[in-house]
Order: sequence, then C-alpha cells, then structure tokens
Amino acid sequence: MRISVIGCGHLGAVHAVTLASLGHSVVGIDVCEATIASLSSGRPTFLEPGLREGLRDQLSSGRLTFSTDVSLARGADAHFVCVGTPAKADGEADLGALFAAVDALAPLLTENDVLIGKSTVPVGTARLVAARVRAAVAWNPEFLREGTAIADSLRPDRIIIGADTAAAQERVAAVYSGLSAAGVPILRTGLESAELAKAASNAFLALRLSYINSLAQLCEATGADVRELSAAMGSDARIGSSYFNAGLGYGGGCLPKDLSALRAQALHAEAMDLFHLLDTTARTNQTALQRAAELVLGAILPGEKIAILGLTFKPNTDDVRQSPALNLVSQLVSHGLSDFACTDPALVGTAVSLATGVCQVSDLHSALEGAAVVVLATEWPEYTAERVTRGSPRVVLDLRNALDPASVRAQGSQYIGLGQGPSLSPAPSPTTVPQTT
Repeated sequence: MRISVIGCGHLGAVHAVTLASLGHSVVGIDVCEATIASLSSGRPTFLEPGLREGLRDQLSSGRLTFSTDVSLARGADAHFVCVGTPAKADGEADLGALFAAVDALAPLLTENDVLIGKSTVPVGTARLVAARVRAAVAWNPEFLREGTAIADSLRPDRIIIGADTAAAQERVAAVYSGLSAAGVPILRTGLESAELAKAASNAFLALRLSYINSLAQLCEATGADVRELSAAMGSDARIGSSYFNAGLGYGGGCLPKDLSALRAQALHAEAMDLFHLLDTTARTNQTALQRAAELVLGAILPGEKIAILGLTFKPNTDDVRQSPALNLVSQLVSHGLSDFACTDPALVGTAVSLATGVCQVSDLHSALEGAAVVVLATEWPEYTAERVTRGSPRVVLDLRNALDPASVRAQGSQYIGLGQGPSLSPAPSPTTVPQTT
C-alpha cells in the first residue's frame, strides 16, 4: 500500500519506519524543514533504541521518503495524522496542529480516501475532523512507550480501529495485515471508544503508579518494604507487576498530558467521580515528588556536594518533558541547593533548562567526584551499585528502588530507598486510625 504519514515527531517518525518495514511505500511529511532534512539523511531527531537502524534500512530500501510537500500525499491508500496534541494551561488538549494538518491535507482527499488519526485527542475530535474533509475518518490510537517504541510498533498488544463504516475499518486493517497474520489482535470499535482508549489507558497507568507510591508512604511508616509488597501484589494475575514500582512518580510526554486531558473531559461531561479520581492521582504524583525532595534535603549535611544521576523521565530516551528527575532538581534548587552536579548518559555536554535556571550535564565520573550524597533519579542500567559508589559517597539515595541495597552497603555507603523500613515510629493503633464518614 502507498501511505502518507503527516507529522514526523516522536510518533510519526516511528510509525513511518514501522509501516515501511511492513512492506508499504511511505512518505513522511512535516512542516519543519530541519526535521525532514535530518530524517532524510538517516538521523532521527530524538533518541529511540533501534530507530536509527530502522530508519536507515528503510531509506535504503526505497520504501521510505520524507518531504515538506504535502501534495505528495495525494493518491495514497491511507493517510495517517500523527501530530502532537500538547496540553494547554487548563489541561485540555491543544488541537491546533491537528486541525492545521487536516486542513492542509483536505484539498487532496476524495470520498474514496481514508484519513486515520493516531494523535491522542478528546472524544468528539474525530467527528470534528470528519466535518472538514470529504474522506472517511478512522481513529487508530498509538500505545508506544518511549525507549521501546520500535518493538511496541512491530509487536503491539492490540490494534484498535475506530470507524463508523466497515469499509473504513477494512482499509485500516489492510495496513496491518502483516501484524494480524502474525497473531496481533485487531479490536474494531466506534470512533468515540477509540478516541478514549489511549487517554483512559494512560490515566489508569498513572493511577497505578500513584497508588504504589501512596503505599510506599505507608510502608515507611510501618516498617514494611514496598518492593516486597509490590512483588506480592504483582504476582496476582488480576493485578500484575507492570507500572507498579514506587519512585519519583510518573512523567514524560504522555501520562501527565493524557491524564490532564481526560480529567478536563470528565469535568466538562460532569463525570465527577472520574474527575475526582484523576485529580487525586495527579495530586498524589506531586506529593511523591515533594516527599523525595524532602528525603534528599534531609540527608545532606552542611557543605556537602550531591550528585544527581539521571535527568530524563525514563531510561533509553533523551526526553525530559515533565521529567520527575528534572522537577526534583528544580525543587532542590528552589530550597537553596547550590553545590550539586547532574549527569545523564543521553544528555552529557548539554544544558538542561530548570524552573529556576539551567543545569549543565556532566559525565558520570565528574558528577561523582567529591560528592558525599548520590541521588539516583532515573534508573539507567549504567547506574549500578559499583559505579554509583565509585567516589565513596557517604549516602546513596535510591529514588527508583533500582539498586541492590546490600551491594551499596558493601561499598561502605549508607543506602536509603523509597518505601523501605525500618520505621522511625510505630504504626498507629487501630483506635487512632482516622475514621471515614
């Protein structure tokens, strides 16, 4: 099939490479000349494992090209819209780029074409798009995780196709025929269900993370170990262990944005139970970050330097959008911290913006040199117990519970994790537990 992909950022670039690897002829289109020039030369504009190799392979095959000329989309069998929908100040999704892309594509479309949205949007967006074009409209939400986006594209858990007509659904299903033949299930839904699927899924993942972080607070108060608790709960097939590790909270370009957008939709629809649940999830996420900052500040002695390891929101990406690690640094600086060094394997040699200034990112050796307190903020695999204690720090604060405590202590450093006893105070007796009404 001949396919156009409109928007070549994190989502669009990965999707274009994936579709080409499935044997389709793909043109990726974006208004940013620098992005198109970089992708056309085989250089992704962001870090994603496997993307550079896949991009170069598909460019060499001739199945993948990039351009700023939207007219090259004319006559394609399917048109995917993959532009960003960032959150506005009120939490609602900004659909400006989406509608601009649709309007640019509209003159090229006929009633025989199918426009397929992959962007995360509020319910009702697809019908607004349909009113602007002559083509059929379908929605095919993406479920990619940064750091594993290529694998997620080629081996997805499911493919969701939302459309009003069987013909539109069949056209989208044909794009993924290779994956469905390999056993990937295709779920056919209405437009509204497909639109909701991505934000609802990400909000649920955020809720899981906020829940385990809340349990970590209880573990610290009672002497329990949240790692053991998470393992005990996660071994239950009804619960599972994914997105169930205590830490700094959720971040990145999807979970915070999608939860905020769903919360705004719930408020607009007067679905108040959902609104309050999502609002509590967001506030709990902020509490997790504040508690981590207090833990760090409480561990520092006067005159000590600290090293902060990791600034991206997760390993295997260079994305710092809504990064809990970066937000932690900003909080520490706002509390007067000045003698610190930051490092991240994806950002060495760059300057990262903070809420209160900039952070120069050094290499691991330089960051650890002279540091009495080491803070593991992002769990990059490079940060092993042996490496983070190489400078003989007095304390290692593991804010991702990623290190082996015994290995850290064996190097002569004190280890402090999240949600790990023993408690500093006894658990409240049953008579003192606050009663609900």
